[in-house]
Amino acid sequence: SRPAHATRIAGTTRSLLNAVRQRAVSLPPTVSVGNGPDGLALDPATRTLYTSNQNDNTVSVINAATCNAAHARGCRQRVHSVSLPAGASPQGIAIDTVTGTIYVANIGGNTISVINARTCNAVDFSGCGQTPASVQDPGGPIALAVDQATDTVYVANAGDNFSGTGHTVSVINGAT
Repeated sequence: SRPAHATRIAGTTRSLLNAVRQRAVSLPPTVSVGNGPDGLALDPATRTLYTSNQNDNTVSVINAATCNAAHARGCRQRVHSVSLPAGASPQGIAIDTVTGTIYVANIGGNTISVINARTCNAVDFSGCGQTPASVQDPGGPIALAVDQATDTVYVANAGDNFSGTGHTVSVINGAT
C-alpha cells in the first residue's frame, strides 16, 4: 500500500496535468518561407511582410493582409521570393517606406541588397524576379536600420562572415 503523502502527490500531479491539458492553447498558424528565416520587415502601406532567409539566399514576400492574427486562413498562401546571390547569407532586413526600398544585410557576400518594394510586394510581384542591386560593405553586414527622414541606412558589421572582428557601423546614403 502507498503512503498517504505519495497518494496526495500523485493526485495533485494528475490534477495539475488535467488543468494544463484543459488550458492548452492551439499552435499558432504558420506560413512557409525560405530556409532559415532570420530577419523580418513589415511594410504597413502594402501589408507586406518580408523575411530574409539565410540558408537559401532568398527574401520571402508574404501578404500580411491575409495572414495575420485575425485572419489565419491566408497563411497557406503561395509565398513569392527574391533570389539573392549564392553565398549571400542574408541576415537583417529593413524597409524605407518613404522611398519604397528594402535593404538586406548579406554577411556571406559582404553586400547590402537593394530591392524595390513598389514592384515586389503582397499585390505586385512584377519586380520580385529581378536580381536586386547591391552595395559593397566589407565589414560583414548583419543588421540594419533606416532613418527615413535623411534616407540613411545604418549597417551593423559583425566582421567578415561572422569572424567577430566587426566593430563598425556603416553609414550608407540611400539616395545613391
